[in-house]
Amino acid sequence: MIKTRQKRKPKTDDEKLLKKVRKSMPMHTVQVEITVSDQQHWRLLRIGEHLRVIRNTVLGQLVNNYRQMIRTKAYKRLSENYRSLCERMGKADNVKTLQELTERKKIFIER
Repeated sequence: MIKTRQKRKPKTDDEKLLKKVRKSMPMHTVQVEITVSDQQHWRLLRIGEHLRVIRNTVLGQLVNNYRQMIRTKAYKRLSENYRSLCERMGKADNVKTLQELTERKKIFIER
């Protein structure tokens, strides 16, 4: 049996946009060792705990809002229209049709 390499799927527009966003976002952590008193140490721990709780709360709310959004009829309709537009762009015969569909796609992205 001959094993063949699987071809990579081409990246979607969403994946390309996500890559662009990740490049612009800082993804580094800096650790600096400092000397602090016990009171300052406990205060920093308490602040860190508050920040952790706030972060988890915000992320939880974000996930809930996202799940609610993807259940809506408007989102499903918009997603279906965008998908069909992309399929028509792939099957476009002439340049004029492709340009019109590209303009419509830009409108979808700007929303």
